[in-house]
Amino acid sequence: APDTLTSVTTAAAPMVTLHTTVAHGGAERMEMVSHLAVPAHGTAALTVGHNHLMLMNPVRRLTQRQRVTLALAFAHAGQVRLAVPVVGYSGSTGGDGARTAPDGMSGMPGMAMPTGR
Repeated sequence: APDTLTSVTTAAAPMVTLHTTVAHGGAERMEMVSHLAVPAHGTAALTVGHNHLMLMNPVRRLTQRQRVTLALAFAHAGQVRLAVPVVGYSGSTGGDGARTAPDGMSGMPGMAMPTGR
């Protein structure tokens, strides 16, 4: 049966937001969404530049390839816990190769974000 990802939590950050990337006026931009549909007998991938999660105000510095444990809440399946790698970071650099951007988003690989400035 189809299901819906309704929320994500982690001890690594006080808030986790779900975003999708959409084409708009020749550029891509992120839009926050409240849920993610998972088709019956199918998958719903979370990847940089498409549907993805953002850990907001992490409680400690996150670096690429570090793993964090997430609790994914689904409408029908309930809660699923899994450890996932950090694949992007938009804060200050500390020698881990992550880039910093004033808009807080374009430092993520694969993201071309308009700044609106």
